[in-house]
This record gives sequence, structure tokens and C-alpha cells, in this order.
Amino acid sequence: MDQPATIEHAIIEGFDITTAQYGLLYTMNYAPNIILPFIAGAYMDADGLNKGIIMFMIFVTIGQIIVMTAGYIINYDLLLAGRLVFALGYEPINVAKTVVLAKWFKGKELNTAMNTSLCFARFCVLFTGFLTPLVTESVNIGTAFAVGLATCVIALGASIYIVVLNMKLQAEEMQTYEENFYNHYEHDQETTPYGGCCDKTKHALAKVWRDVKSFKYQFWLLCATIVMVYISILPPAQMVSDMLIEKYSVD
Repeated sequence: MDQPATIEHAIIEGFDITTAQYGLLYTMNYAPNIILPFIAGAYMDADGLNKGIIMFMIFVTIGQIIVMTAGYIINYDLLLAGRLVFALGYEPINVAKTVVLAKWFKGKELNTAMNTSLCFARFCVLFTGFLTPLVTESVNIGTAFAVGLATCVIALGASIYIVVLNMKLQAEEMQTYEENFYNHYEHDQETTPYGGCCDKTKHALAKVWRDVKSFKYQFWLLCATIVMVYISILPPAQMVSDMLIEKYSVD
């Protein structure tokens, strides 16, 4: 359900909603993720990357289940709820993906790994743009969302496999640097008063906030540039398909 624009016209007609209500589908997805990646990153730093990968991918899958159900029973409120749950895992799992790539390919072909991952992501968007409208026209919206759920289940299985590989990598690192690791661990245990997951997450968030305040103006100029680019490209791409269908009478 990351790309509802591919079936915008079918959603508006099928759910009998306005263009503004359709736009809320994107609002429900993007609004939580203004802040959520910071919290998710701090959580994964504090309580472990592996837990975060599984937890956030479960959010994505549950969200898609709700979206699929809304597609079959044609319930707009349930569709919004599904988008919100989907959003709780969507961007954080992208954060986790970046961390995994940086960890696995540190000092190696990191740029190649990042760009290869981006290529596959864009291929999936291209494939979705072809498959989702085809399934919607051939069957119904609910089935199109069911296909999305199938890919989420596959991604969940792949995430579990990634966690297994990451645990093996951690075990190898621990074995290689066992003495230094345990000395550092014991030092942290003695000097750090953060026991529970919530305390560790708060500590990590505080560290993130300190780091953010130290960023130079060049970083914020880059952020402003990204915001301008996204404003000029994403909203028209997401909202324009129904307008083009009506304007040019495209079926």
C-alpha cells in the first residue's frame, strides 16, 4: 500500500470519496514519519537492530492486512487505520535497511550496495505500477491489496533471514574481539544507569538531539533542498493520475 497512486481512480470511485479524502491516505502515512525515524533509530541503537527489524516489519504486515480487509469490505475509515499502522513500520524499516547495509559493507562496496538496494526499490515501484492496476481491473481492489500483503509476508520472511545473518555476523565479531568487547560491556554496565529498554531509548534520543543541535548550516541547507524537491515532485505524482484520467478521458 506504499503506492496507492497507481489505482487512485479506482480507490476514489470504489470507496466513494473525494480527492481530499484520498489525499488523507498519504497524510496518514507521512505525518507519523516526520518524527518516527528518530525514535526508531534511537530504539534500535538502544535495544538492538534485530528486534527493530522484526517489530517494524510486523507493523507493515499488520497494516497491509487491515488495508486488504478495508479493500474487500469497502470501509474508508478502516483503510485510513491500515495506512497509519503501515506507516509505523514503513520508514523505520528503511532506517533499519540502511543500518544493515552500512554495517555489512563498511569499508567495502558500500556505495554499490546502497545504490543496488535503491535500484531494486525503484524496480518494485515500476512493477507495482503495472501489476496493481491490472489486478484491480481484472478482479477488485481488495485482491490488489491482497497481492501487496503477499509481498509483505515474503518481506517479513526475508527480514527474519536478515536477522539470522546479522546475528551470525555479531557472533563472529564477538568471537574475534571477545576480550575488548567484554571489557567494554562490563565498563558500560558499571557506569551507565540505564537499565530498561525505555531508559536506554530515552538516553539514545537525548544523544540524537545533542548531535542534531551540533549540525552545521550546510546540513540544514541540504535538508531544505530535499524538502523543496519532494514538494515539487511527490505531491503532483501522487495526486495527478485521477485528474489526468478525467481531463483526457483515459480508461
